[in-house]
Formats: sequence, C-alpha cells, structure tokens
Amino acid sequence: GMAPHLNCTILSGHENIDMIEYFPTNGTFDLSYFPYYGKLAQPTYVNPLVAVKFHLVKEREAKIQCRVVAHNIAYQDSYEPYQGKVVFLLKALK
Repeated sequence: GMAPHLNCTILSGHENIDMIEYFPTNGTFDLSYFPYYGKLAQPTYVNPLVAVKFHLVKEREAKIQCRVVAHNIAYQDSYEPYQGKVVFLLKALK
C-alpha cells in the first residue's frame, strides 16, 4: 500500500511562514514500521518519527494543523474534532 505521510497546513498567519520542510522528505513514514504487532511480538520496536521544520518570518506566529494521511486514519469526525490531527500555535520569540 501507500506509505502514510505527514501533512501540515497553515490555518492562519500564512504570510508569517516562508517554508515548511519535512524530514524525511515528503514526511513519509517508512512502511517497515507497519503493522505493529505489540511488545511481545516486537520487543525492539521503536515508533516511527517524522520531523517538520517551520521557517517563521521574524517574531511572528502562525496556527498550524498537522495530520497523518493514510487510508485508515479518520480525521473528519465531527464527534472527535482532534482525531487524527493536531492543531497548534507556533510563535517565534527573540
């Protein structure tokens, strides 16, 4: 199947972000991490990690939403508005 990947969008403060960088490129999770069978079956398992670097303009702020995009991860549940995603305020200070 297609590898899950991280997608971050700017909800407000678009003019305050120059660039978004993903590590690894495209924010893709390596498929070797999936499926996870539990601690007994995989005692040396470590969680997959994707990093995001936001290039902020001076001392500004932006509201960001990040979510993992995969066919089996819901993110539009009106009963659970934060399921499958995280929303945060990024503020650059001197």
